[in-house]
Amino acid sequence: MCLPCCPSLARRGQPGSSRRRGAGTHRRQSLSRTTRALSVGGSSAPSRKRLIRARRLKPNLSRTRLAKSVTRRAWPGSSSSQQRAQPGLRGGGKSKCSSSRVASAPKAAAILGKAATARRKGQTAPDALASPRPRAHTSAMEPRLLLLLLPLLALGSGAILKRSESKEAWGYVQVRNNAHMFWWLYYASNPTKNFTELPLIMWLQGGPGASGCGFGNFEEIGPLNTKLKPRNTTWLQAASILFVDNPVGSGFSYANDSSAFAKDVATVASDMLVLLKEFFKSKTEFQTLPFYIFSESYGGKMTAAIALELHKAIHAGSIKCNFSGAALGDSWISPLDSVLSWGPYLYSTSLLDDKGLTEVTAAAKEVMDAVNKKDYALATQLWSKTEELIEQNTDGVNFYNILTKRAPALQEREHEAIYLMRLYQRHVEHLHKDQLSDLMNGPIRKKLKIIPDSVKWGGQSEEVFTNMAGDFMKPVIDIVDQLLAANVNVTIYNGQLDLIVDTMGQEAWVRKLKWPKLERFSQQKWKALYICPESTETAAFYKSYENLAFYWILRAGHMVPADQGEMALKMVRMVTQQKH
Repeated sequence: MCLPCCPSLARRGQPGSSRRRGAGTHRRQSLSRTTRALSVGGSSAPSRKRLIRARRLKPNLSRTRLAKSVTRRAWPGSSSSQQRAQPGLRGGGKSKCSSSRVASAPKAAAILGKAATARRKGQTAPDALASPRPRAHTSAMEPRLLLLLLPLLALGSGAILKRSESKEAWGYVQVRNNAHMFWWLYYASNPTKNFTELPLIMWLQGGPGASGCGFGNFEEIGPLNTKLKPRNTTWLQAASILFVDNPVGSGFSYANDSSAFAKDVATVASDMLVLLKEFFKSKTEFQTLPFYIFSESYGGKMTAAIALELHKAIHAGSIKCNFSGAALGDSWISPLDSVLSWGPYLYSTSLLDDKGLTEVTAAAKEVMDAVNKKDYALATQLWSKTEELIEQNTDGVNFYNILTKRAPALQEREHEAIYLMRLYQRHVEHLHKDQLSDLMNGPIRKKLKIIPDSVKWGGQSEEVFTNMAGDFMKPVIDIVDQLLAANVNVTIYNGQLDLIVDTMGQEAWVRKLKWPKLERFSQQKWKALYICPESTETAAFYKSYENLAFYWILRAGHMVPADQGEMALKMVRMVTQQKH
């Protein structure tokens, strides 16, 4: 599968050659058939204009071959049009509940009618047919939506409408001396809406040290997977996405000096504010669009801190941005509450017996004592010990999805006896799979063209993790309380099968909030969610009150979008207040 805007990887379909046919009447009949095929409602005007444009581009082509060429390009089922369409933005496979790529003939006709009216009046086409022009370090292919819609009318209701091509941009921001952060933006790709009608989402990965531009993009919510096949549940259908390799040293972000690695979430938030200030200054088209931060795992802890600082910066006038909310997915908000809930959760799912529960509970209490004494370095060490005890008692349960097989054990090296190295292996290294690493350090690196020679994707992730060790077990419940008090929309979502940040632990820290409206929130009755109206299988539950919402995602582990992509996409539309 080709990558958009990478000349060495993208194959563009070439119009096929055809034999010359007889002259005279035969040519006129061929042209007449072509004109009828391209006309809408009996009018041949669109086809004549297209033929005139084609004649200017290919003056030496015979009339018959010219007509064939135009016909071949116009029909969406032709091999030429399929090769030219960007693969990462088309549906691959079927979903009985998916309707984001289906356009009826009346809807297509309405779009065409608006375009025709605008042309007669000398105006620009409506947003549905417009395409932003690329800037430096951007990639885009000219959309052919109008050309695709013409034959769509002839196909009738229920025809598949290919999405317009997505525009991309990427770059680095120096956030401190010797500290450089990499970002990668995808403009929304929706068949009926321009990106200006949809929100902007920033995605932050966990770890700390995992790459949003890598794992979040190609394993969870981006347009392509690691095999460069289209993802049907990409969030680009609902929003533009800004991936950031955060903190400094994650993914393609890098530090020139060991002193430049962040050691706490306060530094992480400060760095991100520098990046966002530069981003919104250069991408002014996003300043007024709703902006949300979605996160996963440790990324949720960082998101809480970033969201609070962003809220303050906006009110101080230092950043122009329409910040609309933060979504904390399977987030490490209160590490202690997660650790204390591991034993009961595993016991309730038949993964611990009475003896195992006693052992795990005792280990968790040691972690609690260290946290209460604010000895967070010791708490991190004891946390690692508790995880090892769980692995021994559960025959190696997968901390990220209790019903799936854990990743193969990594070979031991001498220095891996250190507890931090074992933690890094368990929670970060698996996010740098060989296939993903080969992709990011190979084709993607070549596509981006701006990665320094000395930088390897994921090459500094271990340093990121170890430098944040002293901050790892610190809770940020108080920051979430401040966000709620400031009337910032906060969404919490969690996978039912996650262990490392299990739902029981999330519910426990929510009950500790000092938000005055918490009791009213708790009294709300949760509602069942389905992927689509036709579905009879419950996909999730949710409840909300004022500016707090909670989603319980069923049959999902730690990586909710990877396990339940359709439900995750539905949740995104709900959180961002779109029709779903």
